[in-house]
This record gives sequence, structure tokens and C-alpha cells, in this order.
Amino acid sequence: MNTKTIGEEMWKAEEKVPADMFHCLYGAIVAEYWRFHDDNDSGADVSNAANTRLDKIGHQMGCRLVEGVCAKAPPSVSVFLASPTTGFVQAGEVLVKLLFKQLMNASVQVSAVDNFKVIVTLPNDLTRNVQLPDNARNHLSYLSIWCGILRGAMEMLNWRVNVTVVSDMLLGDSKNEVEMTLIDRLHDAKPRLED
Repeated sequence: MNTKTIGEEMWKAEEKVPADMFHCLYGAIVAEYWRFHDDNDSGADVSNAANTRLDKIGHQMGCRLVEGVCAKAPPSVSVFLASPTTGFVQAGEVLVKLLFKQLMNASVQVSAVDNFKVIVTLPNDLTRNVQLPDNARNHLSYLSIWCGILRGAMEMLNWRVNVTVVSDMLLGDSKNEVEMTLIDRLHDAKPRLED
């Protein structure tokens, strides 16, 4: 299954929003949550509250985005993703590649650590032109929303996962990476949208 070709076909068929506009809107959302929590909370509570909220927004987005991926992908892809015989690593790799290709026309690298863990290297342009406020450095995880998106999308396919930021270019790392770890395979359960 060539996910790059399928993703490109899905990208061509979509109405597009310029990537710069997407990045600006996301940056504005992050800044607003940071300002809100910076005014109302103190210390570490600010970053925890903002990061948690961004993750929840991402979870809701992921739950909805996976429906679009499955609806627009060829039937064989949807069957593959939903099949109980598909392994975690394979489902995660196909979904992540299609999701980023459809959403941003971006290619991601997915590396399996073992049968229960994958590392996703995110596009560098996610953090392009971003400057965190001094009081947000080392606290605010700008990639939190992407963790939520991946978590929500995988839950829609009946995989409960934990997604954490491994490296962040805004914090001085050489690349943006998140780690997706399998917690459990959900059977006949519908994921709950978080508030």
C-alpha cells in the first residue's frame, strides 16, 4: 500500500487552505490559551493548563479528521485501518502518513521502535516562524495539539495510545518528534469526545 500516492491523490481532490494561514491560526490559538492561563493561573499551572487544553482540542480534531481520511481514501485503505487483524504499527504508520498528507500536504517519517511504540518525525515547518514568550520556554509544548490529534485519530480506530513530545525544535532540539505508545486495543467501543 503506497500511502504517499494515496495521500497525494486525496490532497489533490481537496479544497485547500494555505499552510501559512493554518500555521498562523494555530499560533494564534496557542498564544491566546497561553495569555488566558498566564493571566489566571500561576507558575507550572499555566503550562499544564494550556498544554492540556491544546491536547484536548487536538483529540477532538483527530476524532473528526480520521473520518475524513477514511471517507476519502480508497475502500481498501479504510478496510485495512479498521480491520482487527491490522497491527498497531502498521495502522499507525498508514494513518499518520495519510493524515498529515491530507491535512497539510506534508510527509512525515514513522519509525517503529517495537510492536508497541512508534516515533513520528513531524514536519519542521510546524514550528517555522514561531517564537515562544520567555515565560513559556521550557513549559509550553507547542506540539501538544498534534499529540491530541494522533491520540484522537487512533482512538477512532480502536487503539488507545499515549502520545508525548520527544523532541521540539522550539526547545533547541534538531527535529520535532512525538512518541506514540500503545496502551490498549479497544473492542467494540466508541471513543469519547473530550470536553
